[in-house]
Amino acid sequence: MVGFTGTSPSEDEDDDCVDTEMDRLPEASGADWDAKGLEIATVARWDPEASGAPTLSCCSTAAAFCGPSPLPEASDSTMTHCSHEQCPYQLLSGEPHISEELLGLKFRISPDAFLQVNTAGAEVLYQTIGEMIRAHKDTVLLDICCGTGAIGLSLAEQVSKVIGVEVVDQAVEDARWNAAFNGVSNCEFHSGKAEVVLPQLLMSWPETQPLTAVVNPSRAGLHYRVVRAIRNCEAIRRLVYVSCKPEGEAMRNFLEFCCPPDTGKKLKGEAFAPVSAVPVDLFPHTSHCELLLLLAR
Repeated sequence: MVGFTGTSPSEDEDDDCVDTEMDRLPEASGADWDAKGLEIATVARWDPEASGAPTLSCCSTAAAFCGPSPLPEASDSTMTHCSHEQCPYQLLSGEPHISEELLGLKFRISPDAFLQVNTAGAEVLYQTIGEMIRAHKDTVLLDICCGTGAIGLSLAEQVSKVIGVEVVDQAVEDARWNAAFNGVSNCEFHSGKAEVVLPQLLMSWPETQPLTAVVNPSRAGLHYRVVRAIRNCEAIRRLVYVSCKPEGEAMRNFLEFCCPPDTGKKLKGEAFAPVSAVPVDLFPHTSHCELLLLLAR
């Protein structure tokens, strides 16, 4: 797919431009392969005042970004993308980050980091989360799978402190940069797998310190150790689960949060109960929506 701004070139100029860039890809990436026949998504900028073929501002193929490194084998079940460590890429042109504004805050987003692309819908999503958690000034907000920190930073004024946990290193760097750039000083972000970081954070958490959790996992849902850590921390009385596919693995998490204590699964804490569910349409003209499920105990 080729997208243009301005007056479109002829089909011959279009084809010649793409062929030329495809021929250059192996040399640019240091790889020894034939680029012909690969699927390619290209964005080209066409200046009607300039002569010649359009300028390619972005050329993205798996091989172009990966160079000679082989792609990891993807399972049919859960793997939907590769990290920079799994599949190294390089910046061909332009800025290393993109920027977005939500609720008056500016966010830097790296290639590996996650941010809702429907920013208008995301603002509604984050405002709804703020209404659901009913935080007080002495509440600590636990933002699990926090990405670039968008949820925690947008709610930072409502709470005493935000603690974010995220597995993607680039996203954590972005979250820290976003907090500093926006002058938000009551946030801290931890890099690592939630199933490793969270139990350590909650192990000695005082029950008298109010703690509210927001979880925004991938479609694979939360690791059972994360569910167990939240369930067994009595200080967490309210939990908002953000899910883009509630009928999938998230349903398993819902049952684990709400089932009676189960010593076999080491779920010793008081069970949560569903209080409300709010769908937010982040995917217009499709049958999908983001679901916010409020659990309390």
